Amino acid sequence: MREESHDVYTVRYTVLRSRAERPMKTASVRDARSQFSDLIHGNEVVIVTSHGKATAVLYPLSDPEKVPMEVRKDVFFAFSQKMAHALKAKGVSEEDVLRGFADSKKRRRGR
Repeated sequence: MREESHDVYTVRYTVLRSRAERPMKTASVRDARSQFSDLIHGNEVVIVTSHGKATAVLYPLSDPEKVPMEVRKDVFFAFSQKMAHALKAKGVSEEDVLRGFADSKKRRRGR
């Protein structure tokens, strides 16, 4: 069941948190690219599809609390892993990072 609306389709997906159905927008990669600004400044979650398969989800952060906790955890974990890999590639140890945080904290207290 699809309703066309400004080249973005409204499809019903089951929302696990509430166990109820709510309409969510979907957009092809091409449509998402051309409407990106509108999509990220909107108030709705948008499923981005490529060749009919979901490839990404856009969660507008006007209210970060609306982003499901599981998604926030996944994003945090992925970001942490990439940051750890980048720091390791540059030869920065965990002790260096902790020392940098401690030095920053001391400088802020001194102000």
